[in-house]
Amino acid sequence: MIEVVSTKSNISYLCFMIKFIQILAFIALSNALFAQTFYVPQTIRTPQGNVTIQHPVYHHMNYGNYNGQINLNAKFEFTITLENDSIITFKSRFESADKKMYVVQKIKGVKREIFPGETKEVIAYSSNYGRIKGIPADSCWYFKAHSGAINSYTILPMNNRNDAIAIQQGDNAPIIPLTKTNLIAITGSDDPKIAKWLSKNKLAEIITYYNEQERKKNQPANN
Repeated sequence: MIEVVSTKSNISYLCFMIKFIQILAFIALSNALFAQTFYVPQTIRTPQGNVTIQHPVYHHMNYGNYNGQINLNAKFEFTITLENDSIITFKSRFESADKKMYVVQKIKGVKREIFPGETKEVIAYSSNYGRIKGIPADSCWYFKAHSGAINSYTILPMNNRNDAIAIQQGDNAPIIPLTKTNLIAITGSDDPKIAKWLSKNKLAEIITYYNEQERKKNQPANN
């Protein structure tokens, strides 16, 4: 009887381990399929002159959650101004290859891949988020997610400030990677709330809070 129980326990344990391995394999596959690393350019001043480096940004490619239904790769309506100033309009999903994003225009069965470097401007439209302008970068487009003293940008036109990968101080400064170092250079770290969010890596909360504080400072005083 003891041997029978032991055998059943071993079988149960083996089944559990198989199921556990299957779950781990699914998670790994999901990350491989629905996450990509993109590179945000950042220019640094050195004694020998300005140097542009590529800052890697890991981004999950789950494009939204509509009424509880996750749409892993939604189509958008694009109006794209190319480098030669011609304008094209078509529907496409965002695709990626060799750590670069692109969209696909289909004309009579012929596919044309369009990368950020070939464009001057992109306007993406969806019924959920409306029209959002995209600025071409080296490996992706920047779509503004939050406006204010600090503008934040995502690589998808979905107004999700939590997915921001780049920031800009005002409207005239260069767009730089969203990192703690770059953010602290703008906001400082003396404010207790900012310090708390920094410790928890909640950079989106810092941007929202800082923009609100700056807006209040610039409000005209009531007479």
